[in-house]
Amino acid sequence: RFAYFGGEAVELEAWICNDTHAAPKGARLAYRFEVGGRVVAGGDAPARVPACASECQGRIRFLLPRVTSRSEAVVRLALLDTRGRAIHDTAVALSVFPALPACPPGPRVAVLGSHGGKAARLVRALGLRPVFNLTGRPTTVVSEDPRAFSAAARVRRLVRDGAIAVLIEPPAGKLTCFTPPIGVKDCGMGSVQFVSRATGHPLVRGFQPFDFRFWYNAGLERASPLLDRTFVGDGWTPILTTGDVEWNVNREQPALACAEKREGRGVWRICNVQLADRVAGNPVAEIFARRLLLERLS
Repeated sequence: RFAYFGGEAVELEAWICNDTHAAPKGARLAYRFEVGGRVVAGGDAPARVPACASECQGRIRFLLPRVTSRSEAVVRLALLDTRGRAIHDTAVALSVFPALPACPPGPRVAVLGSHGGKAARLVRALGLRPVFNLTGRPTTVVSEDPRAFSAAARVRRLVRDGAIAVLIEPPAGKLTCFTPPIGVKDCGMGSVQFVSRATGHPLVRGFQPFDFRFWYNAGLERASPLLDRTFVGDGWTPILTTGDVEWNVNREQPALACAEKREGRGVWRICNVQLADRVAGNPVAEIFARRLLLERLS
């Protein structure tokens, strides 16, 4: 992980990789933890330097301070000889975000799909309680199944009256639930680790250039690709894009990872960026997902 909320516990593995036959004796590992340029923790321990091998030295654990604005933290690690001189040093930069308040109880979010599907998991991960029908005039409708939008004429009426309808991670093929139909394709050179937020869209306000890359996957305990498919469509406003281009109506258009289209007082949104199981461990994913589902822009 490279991003955390303030107050979270951080645990990093410390490794020594030695590609020589020399294994210095009496070496020590020293670490230092800085937040906003200020040292807040540190320590050292004996090092075990293997010859022509790699070895885990242990874990560095610390609790992040709570912050009121986005901050940068740096963990520095140095291998020192018996005189305290650095044999090698390295550093890892982490982004620390202010803890988010609980989602307001007001939004009524309807999920069109199974109780264990991606849409339901995303809604629950945001601390919202999904309902699985369209009664009670929901303010947001979410599904991973395009057929749910095709079969529910009431969704269109809700959108026209001001609701947000979000289709997440639709499969490859034609989305005939929209007019004109939208083509969804697998990424041209395989799944990708990053998308661009440089669209100027209000939903990506405040994010930094490299925020949408190398997202942590809690199930795999490592970063994994966050986008498998892109799409193009006339009249859709880009929110997140990729470096790919596609031909649509005889002209080149940027391949979209996330986009929206207004209708009446509401909005349709399509998001192929994987959000359902990425909220845990990715502050940017959680902030963006909240905006995607709950912010109706005027």
